[in-house]
Amino acid sequence: MGEMLLPNLMVGNCHHRICVRVSRFWDFCDPADETKLLHTDMVLTDEEGNTIHVQIYPAASERFKQCIKEGNVYVFFYFRVKNSNDFYKPVENDLMFIFSKWTKFEEVVNVPPAFPIYAYSLASMEQLQACLDSRVLLTDVIGVTTAISNVGTMRTAMRQGESARRAITIRLPCNAMLDIVLWSERATSFPAKDIHRDGQDSPQIVIFVGTLVKSFGGMSLSGGSSC
Repeated sequence: MGEMLLPNLMVGNCHHRICVRVSRFWDFCDPADETKLLHTDMVLTDEEGNTIHVQIYPAASERFKQCIKEGNVYVFFYFRVKNSNDFYKPVENDLMFIFSKWTKFEEVVNVPPAFPIYAYSLASMEQLQACLDSRVLLTDVIGVTTAISNVGTMRTAMRQGESARRAITIRLPCNAMLDIVLWSERATSFPAKDIHRDGQDSPQIVIFVGTLVKSFGGMSLSGGSSC
């Protein structure tokens, strides 16, 4: 398509044009105060399936949230390339982008049919165990839904007040059972009724992305705004 591919970019201010799909788009708020936005995040995917993490700080985030739609393809230019964060990386890449008020973008209307849509790297049981209580890389899994709890509330050490909580149990491809705990908006927006209804006729396969592997009460995954 003529634009620069993600692996060809280097650290520094970048004027190159990149053509990418916004595969994920979310706000990351202060865990102790969910009304305080720390940054807005994206996962971008280029035409060859390469992925990268983007952060946008609050001063510029509203502009992007008004104009950018998750799932659409855009050309971005004028942004900064830096080494990736040490913790909470949603994709495995040594680099990341910072978008600012100077970053320009154009929506691509005629998208090639083969342009990748989703961005995930499914973890095996061995990889899940290796990530236990690690904050370095967020984890993606796939499984068949076997149980979904109602939404409840829980007070945690990291959060002021009570947070919405929902637990989903899935059966992994290796047949092991795994609980995923969703928090706040992710708990309330999970389509539990639809999955339960459709599950009467066929297995409901779900992919969870951007989770942390926890050891509390046995291995489970925790899914917040990045999930």
